[in-house]
Amino acid sequence: MIRKFAFILLLFFAAVLPVHAGKIHCRSGIITAAELSRADIKITNLSQHGFPVFPAEKVYAVLTIVPGNMRAISIFDHTLSLYGVDYPCVGILRNGKFEYYTGEVKSTSPLQLIFILDGKAVAPSGQVEIFLKSNLGDESVFYDTPVPFEVIGKKLPTAPGKIPANGSLKVELVK
Repeated sequence: MIRKFAFILLLFFAAVLPVHAGKIHCRSGIITAAELSRADIKITNLSQHGFPVFPAEKVYAVLTIVPGNMRAISIFDHTLSLYGVDYPCVGILRNGKFEYYTGEVKSTSPLQLIFILDGKAVAPSGQVEIFLKSNLGDESVFYDTPVPFEVIGKKLPTAPGKIPANGSLKVELVK
């Protein structure tokens, strides 16, 4: 009787508590936040040179990564893939502003990468799973990492210093 009750209780909590705030390991370090914003985010030094045509309806994907062991990160290291369409990184947060910066950034503090996605492909609310692809030429275990992005509407992305150390991703506990 007790075993049966414990099993039912376990099933109940597995169904009621499927997600928790967390983080995900990737090739460059640890992802602590992933947000999709429809706010008008300025990216300095960005031109369309070298990029495919930006969609008419944009949504900005902002990925917060804590680099691993003083690892250098650049905008060329990753691509996001949504429904089979790849989107390059178009900027990195430097000195409080997103910037198209082609150099590498070394840090142990959280960094934010920004991507421009087709807004028509993203629901107006909820969560969207987008794949983070490594462009580093290796076939590591982190080559395609599924990341749960939170749709935040027209709000600006959360500043790196306001994201909890244990992350804010809604990561599934049970699959």
